Parts: sequence; structure tokens; C-alpha cells
Amino acid sequence: MRYIKTIALLAAVLLCLSACVSSGISDIHTGSDTHGNTICTSDSGSDGSARPMAPIDMVGKTTVAGTPTYKPTWVYQLDNGIMVREVDIYTGNENDPIEIVQISDLHLSGINEKDIGDAEIMATYNSREWLRDGGGIYYAERVLEYSKDADQIVITGDLMDFFSWGSMEYLKKFVFDKYDNIMACVGNHETAKKMGGRYSKQELITRLDTLQSVWCNDVYYSSKIIDGRVMLIQMDNGSQCDVNGARFWECQIQPLTEDLALARKMGICVLLFYHVPLVTENFSDMLRYEILSGGSASLNFMQNSSLAGGSNADESTLKIYDIITNNGDIIKGAFCGHLHGEYYSEIKAKTADGKDTVIPQYVLMGNPYDEGHMIKITVY
Repeated sequence: MRYIKTIALLAAVLLCLSACVSSGISDIHTGSDTHGNTICTSDSGSDGSARPMAPIDMVGKTTVAGTPTYKPTWVYQLDNGIMVREVDIYTGNENDPIEIVQISDLHLSGINEKDIGDAEIMATYNSREWLRDGGGIYYAERVLEYSKDADQIVITGDLMDFFSWGSMEYLKKFVFDKYDNIMACVGNHETAKKMGGRYSKQELITRLDTLQSVWCNDVYYSSKIIDGRVMLIQMDNGSQCDVNGARFWECQIQPLTEDLALARKMGICVLLFYHVPLVTENFSDMLRYEILSGGSASLNFMQNSSLAGGSNADESTLKIYDIITNNGDIIKGAFCGHLHGEYYSEIKAKTADGKDTVIPQYVLMGNPYDEGHMIKITVY
């Protein structure tokens, strides 16, 4: 009888370990604080050090995917319908937490009287029924209003569905003029007059110049330091998608290099925001499942020509990729959209002294799905 019980116990242990491996969970520890809230620690990456996670308050939250003890793939729904993921960044500072909200792919769409005479814009408008005439405003306002008290909101591209004066009017009125705590990346839709159409680099630059007249920050690159603790960097790696497969721009190399050097000198962490996900060159990312799909959708993040830094990358993109992946000790997270899905991957990187590490990369679902999507980033 004792032998049978031992075999049963071993089987139970093996079953538990198998479940942990299949769900991507490793070395997760849970406990409780003095108030009864669940507290977790999880491995932070290749250095093997554990980081305490914030107490998990489940009031008003319904888990949709994953588990709160492993936040990279945990998605929950608020009582108001908004889908949320959480990312915790620990700096060792005892000041009040900094809250940053990522939103992506608003796809605001419309035309006005200035668009009527442009045959290409009108052809695109007539062929694009999804979210036509401001249909995305409802979803954008839901998440923006919920997040308006955050220290920073960052929108990672495709704020507009296509290039038109009407779309820019919606964007200015309902986003940029209404909220003063927004940074925004350009995606691949803002400069597209025709879906899947091809246009010259000069046409692209002219359209970016037009976008700049309404945009909330520099369309190519901008950075911001919050409370002397965290640097946010947004970069355009989406607008060239329909031109030549390039992603990043040569003009971004110098400011990125200088900003990372400054962050290193100040001893602060960096968060990157862009539209198109980076390839990770990480064998573990050869098959990453979309978090909400239940295993029915997946993508190869390890090497993929449709992602930034892939096999068809141009010289500027390769230089930017090299800069990013050689600063893995200070870049604590990369946030993007584009795929209209929820994914998590880890970019292979190096520390300043050449040690292996990873940069967590979070891909956020497009906002107009369900009742809105966001990632809540808390810097402690």
C-alpha cells in the first residue's frame, strides 16, 4: 500500500511539473502579505534573480487568460469590459509608483471636405468599412478616459486607419487635444492612402511632414524621463512597411545612442515603445501562441521577415537592433502592437559587460476589439 501511495504521489508531482512547463511558468512562488493579498516572485530573466511582484488585487477583475501568478501572459477583464495586462518594473526606489498605460492600434477613420477631391483617399474610404466615420472613437475614449490619470499614456501606432484629413481631424479632436499626457508612435497605417499600395520614400516623408502638423511629439523619435527613475523612448518603425520593408530610420541612431548613454549614466531604466515587434533571435520564441486564442494562433518571433530586424532588414534597422540588444541591462521592457493580438516574447540581448540576458517584449491587441485593450505598466 505504501508503494502504491508513493507511486501516486510521484505521478501527481510529475503532472504538476508538466502543467507548469506547458504553460510557460517557471520558478513561480506565491504567498500572502499581512492583508491576505497574494504576493508572487518570478524569475526576472537570465540572471536568475527573483523580483517581488506587487500584491495582486482581484477585486473587479475577471481572469480571461493565463494566471495572475505569471503576469507576462495574464489577461483580465475589468467590470467595464476593458481587457488589461500588467507589467511591473522594479527600480528599488521608494517613491510613489509611476503608472504608464500602453494602448495600440486605434484605427480612427474618416474623411472631410479636404479629402473629397483626392481619388486615392476616396477609393480607400469606400473600400474600408471597418470603423468607418469615427467608429473607433468609442473604443479609444473608453480606454483613454479610464487611463487619463496615469503619469503617461503611450499609443503604439496605427492611431489612424489610413492617411486622410478626416482621420487626422478625429485624432486631433478626440485624442491629442483632449489628453496632455500622451506619447504616440507612428504605425504603418497613418501614411497609407491605399491599403497595400506602394509609394516612394519622398511621398512617405511628405505624408510624415503632414502628420507632424497634428502629432503630439516628433513623428520619428522622442524620449521622456519621469521622476528621474524611468526613461520612455518612442520610435517610428512602422511607416516604412509599405515602402521598402525597412523599419527604423537612420535619424534615430544618434538620439537613441545618446539617450541610452544618459540613462546608463543616471542609473535609470528604459522602456521602449514602437509599432512593429522585433524579431527575438530566441529559440524559445520559434512558436509563440496568441494569448487569447487558446492555442489556435501562433507566430514565429525568433526570425520572421515581417517583423523588425528580420532577414530583410536594412542597414539602419540592423544598427538600431544592435544598439537595443546590447543594452539589455537597462532596457527593461519593449512594447508594441501591429499584430492585433496579445503576445509575449523575449529578445535575446547582452548587458554592458557582455552577459546574456533578455528584453521582455509585449505585443498588445488592437484597441477596437472587445471593449478595449491596454497594458498597465507600474514602475516601483
